[in-house]
Amino acid sequence: MEPIGLSIPDTGKALGGSDKPLSRNTIYRMIGRGELEAFKMGSRTLVSVPSIKRAAENARRLTVAA
Repeated sequence: MEPIGLSIPDTGKALGGSDKPLSRNTIYRMIGRGELEAFKMGSRTLVSVPSIKRAAENARRLTVAA
Protein backbone atom coordinates (compact mmCIF):
# COMPACT_ATOMS: atom_id res chain seq x y z
CA MET A 1 0.00 0.00 0.00
CA GLU A 2 1.27 3.49 -0.88
CA PRO A 3 1.68 5.91 2.04
CA ILE A 4 -0.76 8.81 2.25
CA GLY A 5 1.88 11.21 3.53
CA LEU A 6 5.62 11.69 3.81
CA SER A 7 7.65 13.38 6.52
CA ILE A 8 9.20 16.76 5.82
CA PRO A 9 12.70 15.26 5.23
CA ASP A 10 11.29 12.53 2.97
CA THR A 11 9.33 15.13 1.00
CA GLY A 12 12.57 17.06 0.48
CA LYS A 13 14.22 13.91 -0.87
CA ALA A 14 11.23 13.10 -3.09
CA LEU A 15 11.26 16.54 -4.71
CA GLY A 16 14.97 17.28 -4.78
CA GLY A 17 16.57 13.86 -4.94
CA SER A 18 18.46 11.99 -2.27
CA ASP A 19 21.76 13.63 -3.24
CA LYS A 20 20.38 17.20 -2.97
CA PRO A 21 17.07 17.23 -1.08
CA LEU A 22 15.02 20.39 -0.71
CA SER A 23 15.51 22.02 2.67
CA ARG A 24 12.97 21.92 5.50
CA ASN A 25 12.51 25.68 5.08
CA THR A 26 11.72 25.27 1.38
CA ILE A 27 9.15 22.54 2.13
CA TYR A 28 7.48 24.71 4.78
CA ARG A 29 7.44 27.69 2.38
CA MET A 30 5.77 25.50 -0.25
CA ILE A 31 3.19 24.45 2.34
CA GLY A 32 2.59 28.10 3.24
CA ARG A 33 2.08 29.04 -0.43
CA GLY A 34 -0.39 26.18 -0.88
CA GLU A 35 1.86 24.25 -3.27
CA LEU A 36 1.93 21.28 -0.86
CA GLU A 37 -0.81 20.02 1.44
CA ALA A 38 0.26 19.07 4.96
CA PHE A 39 -1.52 17.43 7.87
CA LYS A 40 -0.65 16.37 11.40
CA MET A 41 -0.45 12.76 12.52
CA GLY A 42 0.11 13.01 16.24
CA SER A 43 3.04 15.38 16.61
CA ARG A 44 4.42 14.72 13.10
CA THR A 45 3.78 16.95 10.12
CA LEU A 46 3.20 14.90 6.97
CA VAL A 47 2.84 16.08 3.40
CA SER A 48 0.20 14.38 1.25
CA VAL A 49 1.61 12.19 -1.51
CA PRO A 50 -0.83 13.49 -4.16
CA SER A 51 0.32 17.07 -3.50
CA ILE A 52 3.98 15.97 -3.79
CA LYS A 53 3.20 14.37 -7.16
CA ARG A 54 1.43 17.55 -8.34
CA ALA A 55 4.38 19.72 -7.27
CA ALA A 56 6.81 17.43 -9.10
CA GLU A 57 4.66 17.49 -12.25
CA ASN A 58 4.37 21.30 -12.11
CA ALA A 59 8.15 21.57 -11.76
CA ARG A 60 8.62 19.33 -14.81
CA ARG A 61 6.23 21.50 -16.84
CA LEU A 62 8.13 24.65 -15.89
CA THR A 63 11.44 23.03 -16.82
CA VAL A 64 10.17 21.86 -20.21
CA ALA A 65 8.57 25.24 -20.99
CA ALA A 66 11.75 27.17 -20.20
